[in-house]
This record gives sequence, structure tokens and C-alpha cells, in this order.
Amino acid sequence: MNMKLLQIISSLLLLTNANSNEPVDTSQIFNQGYEINEINLMQGYNAPARIDLSKKMDFFVNASLVYVRAKEDGLDLGRLVSVFPSDFIESVINMDLRYNPGFKIGFGLNSDFDNWSFLLKYFYFNISNSTFYENEPFYNIEVYRDLAGGRRNYSTSVNAKWNLKLNILDFNIFRSQYSGTHLITSPVIGIRAGTIAQNFDAEYSLLGGEIAQSIQKSTSWIIGPRIGLNTKWIFFKGFNLSLDSYFNILYQKFSVGSLFDDLSAAGTILSNITDNKNSYINPNFETQIGIGWGRYFNKNKLHFSIDALYDFEIFFNQNMMRYLRDNSMFGIDANKGNLFLNGLILEFYLDF
Repeated sequence: MNMKLLQIISSLLLLTNANSNEPVDTSQIFNQGYEINEINLMQGYNAPARIDLSKKMDFFVNASLVYVRAKEDGLDLGRLVSVFPSDFIESVINMDLRYNPGFKIGFGLNSDFDNWSFLLKYFYFNISNSTFYENEPFYNIEVYRDLAGGRRNYSTSVNAKWNLKLNILDFNIFRSQYSGTHLITSPVIGIRAGTIAQNFDAEYSLLGGEIAQSIQKSTSWIIGPRIGLNTKWIFFKGFNLSLDSYFNILYQKFSVGSLFDDLSAAGTILSNITDNKNSYINPNFETQIGIGWGRYFNKNKLHFSIDALYDFEIFFNQNMMRYLRDNSMFGIDANKGNLFLNGLILEFYLDF
């Protein structure tokens, strides 16, 4: 009995040793950055999913065409009020805001250090929106008291312009990984910095024949940490749906000035308000959703992708111009209006 047991154990050891000497094929049997088969899923969970070219150095460039609409709280121009019945508020007069072009450009590196990727991206957006509004029969334009020196005044027309200029620089560090057979996720950490500048000018033709002007300006610089999560679901031959979200906590230093005609005086005089001491911690949120396509070329030495995205972004507490006027003239701790961006992005990536 003991001899038979020893023979069985010896046979198992010999069989195990023979199998251990067989060569194991460790070559990759799928294109990294695209869907994988079910048989590879267990070994692929959290495995690197970045674009992987068959060369030692792997760089990529990114270019985006942006077509978005900017909107900010607190840029209304006045109220349309009726003559009969007296001072019945019909509506609020707002800026006529349009979609405008911009661009983004970036340069990045896919590293061998635990397959982390690095991306430096610049966003430029410079717009000018103008609005001319003339009152209708039996209506007047009531000039807001903070734009008219605290006294009620009426206007026959208003001509306004809003200029906005964004220069935003993002540095992202991320690692793409498989979270399913067709799902790739990329946690993101990084830094956002840049400048935000805007002007808001308005000219009112008053009922008495005077011209009242208001000139407001705000410039600021921002810097702070950012986190995010990029997700991509590949559904057919390189076509994918994506959802990217980012959250930034920004230190922001403002310089604000306001020049306007004070209509509360017996004669119109020029008043000036400036404040160069405002610093805040402001949040900023951005999300993008869209569809894309990508493919390897030239024996996996090149990779190209294109994405069509809808973008929404909000910068909180940006209208310091209106806040300064309300606070200085009336002692009101007014709401600092938020800045919104929404529109379309056409994005291109080339890995080389």
C-alpha cells in the first residue's frame, strides 16, 4: 500500500515538473487601448489600457476646435416697464449671447513608469458680444439703480458690449486601465492655472436727452489642483462613447474697476470704483460627453483618433463687476454671478 502511494506521488511530481518546463506564451493578444476578449478579462482588470505604440518613445499631440456659448449671471441691462399702467414690469432685458469659436492644443507623453501618461493642454477663448435694444411703443427701459447712481431713471435705448478672454493651462497626469471587456477608465490628477478677463460696457439714452455710460472691468488669475475621471466604452470596431468629468479648486485673485455716470447728482458726474484686494477660493466643474473613433496605423507605430463632444463648464463666482457696484453703492452682499460655457468640441489626437 505504501509502495503504491509513493508511486502515485512520484508520478504527479514528474508530471508537474514536465509541465513547468514548457514555454509560456506571454505575448499580448489584443491591441492595448481597445476592447479585449472575455478570456483575457481577469488578467486585464486594471491592466494598462493606454495607447501603446511599438516603439520606445511614445508622444502624442492634441488639437481641438471649440464652438461654445459663454453666459454670465448679472449681465442684464435693465427692465422693460409699461407707461400705462405705470411701471408694470414686462420683462428683463438681457445680453444677446452667441456661440463663438476657440481652440485647445496639447502635447503629451505616455511613459513606462507604471504606464502613467502626462498631458499639457492650453485653452484660448476670446469673444465679444454686442446688444442694442430700443424700447417699444408705450414702454420705457428702466435703468437699474446701481447703474444710475441709486435713482430711478428711464431710457429709450441701450447699447451694451461684453468682452471675455480666457487663457487656461491644464497639466494632467492619468493612467488608463481596463475596467471591463469594452470599458476603459482613466483617473486624473493635475493642476489648472490661467487668466480670466472681462469688460462690460453699457450706454443709455435717457428720456431727458442725456447719455449715461457704465464701464466695468475685471481681471483675475487662477491656480489650483484638479481631479477627474475619463471613461470610454468601445462598442464597435474602434468606435466609442466617452464621458469625461473634472473638478478644480482654484485660488483666484481679482482686480476690479467700475467707471460710470452718477445720475443721482444734480448734474451728471463721473464716479470711479476700484478694488484690487479680492481673493477667493472658487470651484470649477467641467464635463464632456461624446462619440469617437480611433485606430492604429503603420504596424502600430502611429495611432489617430477623433472625437465629437458636447462640453459644459461652470466657473463659480466670476461677476465681481456687478458685486463691486452693488456692495459699494448699496452695501448689498450681492450674489457673485457664475460664468457658464457650453457647446461643441471637435478633438483630434495623434500618437507617434
